[in-house]
Amino acid sequence: MTKSKGIIIKDPIERFWKNVSITSKNSNKGCWEWVGRKSYKGYGIMKIKSKSVQAHRFSYELSNQSKIPEGLLVCHHCDNPTCVNPHHLFLGTIPENNLDRDRKGRKALGERNGKSKLTEDDVKKIKNLIKLGISDSEVARRFNLWHTTVRAIRVGITWSHVQ
Repeated sequence: MTKSKGIIIKDPIERFWKNVSITSKNSNKGCWEWVGRKSYKGYGIMKIKSKSVQAHRFSYELSNQSKIPEGLLVCHHCDNPTCVNPHHLFLGTIPENNLDRDRKGRKALGERNGKSKLTEDDVKKIKNLIKLGISDSEVARRFNLWHTTVRAIRVGITWSHVQ
């Protein structure tokens, strides 16, 4: 429940609208920013009957006056997790959402992946050593890696985008 000037707002629809900021003159085009509580990934969250609900999913259901079918995600055309504009939202499966992410170039490949310990230059050097016939174990020793990491690079499981 949200407090507004000391008054507790129980109605979820009223609470939803209290946490939405629409700044665009053409409300269909611009993002409607969620200004309430957010998850660590930046998605709006609101409580309904003691249960956390993602604000963009609530917005989709409110706009379409129907429940989201089991197993489907509410995806964003705008790629803005705080956006709750129903014109920016669409239903999709996990593979469809991943494909949308990849088409838009948002996949965290290589150095953009926060867990990456290698740079693209390192990978180019590793691939050159592999082409010279140096064993995975020797390459791994030189770069202080596991031989399985070098094998994954060699067979194209990882870093396949680097030539």
